[in-house]
Amino acid sequence: MLYPDAKQPFQEALFRQPGPAYRSAPFWAWNNELDEAMLLRQVGLFAEMGYGGFHIHARNGLATPYLGDEFMRLVRSCHDAGNQLGLKTWLYDEDRYPSGAAGGLVTSDPAFHGRFLLWTPYAYGKVPADYPKSAYRGSRQENGRWLGAWTITLTEAGYLKHYRRLAATSPEEADSEMGAHGPEADGSRIRIWHAYLETTACGPWFNGQTYLDTLNPRAVRRFIEITHERYAAVLGDFFGQSAPGIFTDEPQTVGKGCLPFAHALRDVSMPWTEDFTVTYQAAYGEDILDCLPELFWETTVGQPSRRRWQYHEHAAERFVSAFSDTLGYWCEAHGIRLTGHLMSEASLLA
Repeated sequence: MLYPDAKQPFQEALFRQPGPAYRSAPFWAWNNELDEAMLLRQVGLFAEMGYGGFHIHARNGLATPYLGDEFMRLVRSCHDAGNQLGLKTWLYDEDRYPSGAAGGLVTSDPAFHGRFLLWTPYAYGKVPADYPKSAYRGSRQENGRWLGAWTITLTEAGYLKHYRRLAATSPEEADSEMGAHGPEADGSRIRIWHAYLETTACGPWFNGQTYLDTLNPRAVRRFIEITHERYAAVLGDFFGQSAPGIFTDEPQTVGKGCLPFAHALRDVSMPWTEDFTVTYQAAYGEDILDCLPELFWETTVGQPSRRRWQYHEHAAERFVSAFSDTLGYWCEAHGIRLTGHLMSEASLLA
């Protein structure tokens, strides 16, 4: 797909002496304060070593402002030098990785911060002192919006025996409503679980910002405005030719979590966004919040929940349509190939 001659009959001469499109194009780390003379020297070395081009890849330690005027001037300078030597300049759409935040330039707007569902047995401010905490994206931040509470009763074997979405309008009201319940008739214990919509934490990896809400098409369009349109302004005339493609690296959602065992009292995070319930309702005709516990526990032996399948299907569709399709359509319209790879693509576990 990336090679314009791929559909042509086999040519022995081309096999013996492949052109640039068939040769390696390594990731070229740009870090520290960028020096034009050094960069141009390295372009020449790529040609001497027999490469077909290079991917310009902003990496740790970059001191020249990412996507700034000087950065983009050097992108054009290296492209022009490489083009004279027959090298292809492959672009890269992020400051390090994962793609989407534009090194924090997009997520400086809180509207585009990554989001996730926090499913927890502990309302805000009620976490035990010895509760395990994680610094990874998708860990509890207590910066979100309460979505509701549910009473949960499990069988001894850990299956959902009964659950009910409470009518409470606050965690405090939910706790009060729960206090009126004793154990079930057979002595089974009823527990209350809460759901919050949280935003991911800011940190140094994103230059003081956070990752992108990749389920939000408006956030992805903003990513394109800041990144792809910037490259188009500088190299657009060469798209699909000496600048054949742009690499997107490990775009992702918050990792999908699960309980370590059915009776565990632990936080679980799942991909979510502001209007997830709205689009789920439109797709399946029901409120996902009414049946939220079915995402985390089995209902009966050998009968996985239909709602769980629908949730995962919908989360995947939201990601594909918001991120992959939005980038793909832009690249197609601008005559440049979209390449790259996803996060955790090696298995179906994530």
